[in-house]
Amino acid sequence: MTDEGIAQMDTVIERVFQGIARLKKEGFPPHLFAELQTMAKLNYQYQSREDAYAAIMRLTSDMPYEDLTSYPIKTQIPQNSIPR
Repeated sequence: MTDEGIAQMDTVIERVFQGIARLKKEGFPPHLFAELQTMAKLNYQYQSREDAYAAIMRLTSDMPYEDLTSYPIKTQIPQNSIPR
């Protein structure tokens, strides 16, 4: 944070919680979800090589949350925005 932000810490905290409350009430804006989904697709398609052990650990920790017929697409790319 900037020095000005630190000086107004209470206001900053209040604004953060106001933003969270608005997201809970109104939901995630569709245009932001579309951008998040597009970025996830690009990151998945153009992922760089990673350490084999780290990759296996990451993939196996995700596997219980998705059916193997669609894995890893649904885990890696958001399918639905947060309901309103």
